[in-house]
Amino acid sequence: MALGILLVSHVPAIANGVETLIKQVAKDVPITTAGGTSDGKIGTDLDHIQKSNWR
Repeated sequence: MALGILLVSHVPAIANGVETLIKQVAKDVPITTAGGTSDGKIGTDLDHIQKSNWR
């Protein structure tokens, strides 16, 4: 079983920025982001998180 990180944030840019930072120091760690809502707005959306291709 592989381990990884699912980043969830109200703001998509924050999730993407943290992903970039982590990839610089932990290149082999799988990372998936679910920032914002399904329509790209600020907030969280359970459907968006569940569809984040996290395995």
